[in-house]
Order: sequence, then C-alpha cells, then structure tokens
Amino acid sequence: MYDIDLIVEEASPMGIVKYLGIPTKESGKTIFIECPVHERETGSRDRHINNCVLGKTFKNAFYCHSCHGFGNGFDLISGFLNLDIKKDFIQILKIAAESCGGEELFVISDSEYSKRKRKKGTQEEFGIFVDELKELGLEPNLFSNIYLASYDESQLSDTYGLKRDTNFDIYTENQLNKVSYLDIQTQGKLFSSLPRNIYFDIVKSKAKEKMEFYKRLVTDRKLFEHPLMSCVNPDQRESLAEELKNEFRLRYISVENIYCKVASKDEISQINDDWLYDI
Repeated sequence: MYDIDLIVEEASPMGIVKYLGIPTKESGKTIFIECPVHERETGSRDRHINNCVLGKTFKNAFYCHSCHGFGNGFDLISGFLNLDIKKDFIQILKIAAESCGGEELFVISDSEYSKRKRKKGTQEEFGIFVDELKELGLEPNLFSNIYLASYDESQLSDTYGLKRDTNFDIYTENQLNKVSYLDIQTQGKLFSSLPRNIYFDIVKSKAKEKMEFYKRLVTDRKLFEHPLMSCVNPDQRESLAEELKNEFRLRYISVENIYCKVASKDEISQINDDWLYDI
C-alpha cells in the first residue's frame, strides 16, 4: 500500500512535470504546459503551450484557459499518460511517488494503512474534510460558554477563576457601574455535530462568500493599479496582476468544488462560471 496522504503532501506539479519530461514555457512567474485533458475535453490535442497554467499545489495542479480543464496531481499524470484514474490508480500513485524521491519512501504496511483509514474517517463529516472547512475560514471545533452563576462583589472574598462583567446600564449608590463576577464553563463541540441541514447551510454560505470574493479579484480589470502595486516596477504590474488572477481562479475552483459537495442539483445548475474563462 502507498501512503497517499504523504504523496499528496510531498509531490508537486513541477516535480511531476519534470519527472515525466513534459515541456514547459515560462512567462514571468507563470509556467505553462500543454493541457493534459485538452483532448478529452475538446477532442483535439493542445498544441499551444500558452493556455494551461501549471499550479503550485498538488490539489490545484493545472488550469486551462482554453478548454477550462483543471485537476490535481493525479489528474495531471493520468491525462499526460492516458491512464484511467480509477483502473490505473496504483500505477498513478507509483509515478507520483517516483517524482518526489522514489516509491520505497511511500510504501506502508496493510495494518498501518487500515489504521490511518480509520483515523481519517474521524476527520471527515458529510463528505467535507477538516482542511476544506479551514479553507472556508471555518474551524472544526466550536466553543461555547455556559454561565453557571453570577455573584455580586459583596458576596465574594476571592474572584479567582471568575469573569468580571461590567454593566454600563446599572449604577451603584456611588454612581459607579455595577460589577458582577460570572462563573463560566467553556464547552468544546465539534462543528460536525451540528444537524446536517445547518452544517450544509453554513458550508454553502461560507463557500459562496469565498467564491464571490475570488470572483471580484479576478474580474477587477484595474487590479494592477491597486495601491499595493506601487512597490512593483510599472512595466511588471499588469503581468503580476494576471499571475495573481490565475491564482485566484484556482482558489475559486477549489472552493466551488467544496460548494458542490453540499449544494443541491438546482443550486449547482445556477452557478455561472462564464466570467472565469473571460481571459
């Protein structure tokens, strides 16, 4: 068995491309390759190395401006070698492992694989992984305070462990704000313990919020005029802005994939990504 998590962590799009001997073309900080899924998407091979951007992370390994294809490192390998992502997955894993040091570094025993699989099952609820929650700005653990008791200053000789609470609407006889001391118990709760419908609504809401955020950045036609660009050479601002937009496109796609995990078919059908390909 291969340690898939470690392969995903260690392998990189550039490492895979170099290992497979795939030609690249650089434009500033952006690296282009032939689109690995172009023929599948359009019926013809991509013959121009200026459409498909090589990503910087395994999860977002490539994105093609021409056919709109995208995928992770495994998709990158399967596309170039014409392999079936399901039937040939072991072969794809082996190639990914070889691209970052050798397959022997990523082999684990059957018992260790089973142990990790059970452990990983606790990190996923309703098809959403912890890392995906964090990508949306959500924490897997929720904390809430339970107020057990409230004490007046006159009732206490020691306030250790109590929270001071000042009431600005109530005054003492000395015209000072009334102060109470609260006995609080903090409880942790898994985000995934929420009812399924509430869980999905929160994930959808945060995903839509992130999608709109990245869309605004990509469609900002004057991003290169942003004040933060003032420290960049004027001749390079526009190309840097386009590189940033490529990154924002990849992040948008990543968040959209999370959204589609919890959205209904009707909600998914309402997504309009036409702007994403308006290059």
